[in-house]
Amino acid sequence: MLMAMFLASATISQAATQAVEEDEIVVMGQRLNRWTGKYQIRGAKRKCSTKTSSGDREVDNVGCAAFLKCADKYQNLTDAGDGKGISKATRNVLKQDLIGKMKTCITDQRAVLLRELSARRPQ
Repeated sequence: MLMAMFLASATISQAATQAVEEDEIVVMGQRLNRWTGKYQIRGAKRKCSTKTSSGDREVDNVGCAAFLKCADKYQNLTDAGDGKGISKATRNVLKQDLIGKMKTCITDQRAVLLRELSARRPQ
């Protein structure tokens, strides 16, 4: 009986901790939605800077970190779109494909990085 009570207590405690962590992630996500950045890709050179802060420097860093990870991931598409000798129409198609993939990647990376940030912060 005592063991069952202990296990139930541990399960409730774990669920409460997860709920608090999920709430924190939601709040950080809302802050990140207020953040805006300036992105730049020139060949293999990338820059990202905060234009409008979320009010939390670590959350601002998530915005740029997500962009930079995705820019690395899709460097081959950047290179293809920057290639010499391709038509303007082909270049535009390649750039639009890159933009679509970057948007999806950035959204996914933000979620991963916010979870990591939440895990590092004290509860």
